[in-house]
Amino acid sequence: MIKQHLTDRNLVEEVSKVGKALASNVARSCEKSSKIKGVRTVGTSSWIDTGDFETTMQLYNHLKTNGVLVKLNGARGVMTKPSLTLKESQTGPLTSALSKF
Repeated sequence: MIKQHLTDRNLVEEVSKVGKALASNVARSCEKSSKIKGVRTVGTSSWIDTGDFETTMQLYNHLKTNGVLVKLNGARGVMTKPSLTLKESQTGPLTSALSKF
């Protein structure tokens, strides 16, 4: 049943497509902030590194305030793990919030 659902919705290809667009948009948004030290994206998951705990907490709170579901990734960054059904048009809140940090 799960395999059929994945096939019917073309989820593997869709995650790949959305992930590439998300990676590009997140990287571009993070370039605008001197507080962000690095970004890694795999599929639709992103890891955003800040380099220190204080900046990590600022970013974490900033993203949550802007409606982005985010988790701490140790003391030096945050991670986002949107659902597999994320559409390219739904990446705006994350990239918008990052560009304002």
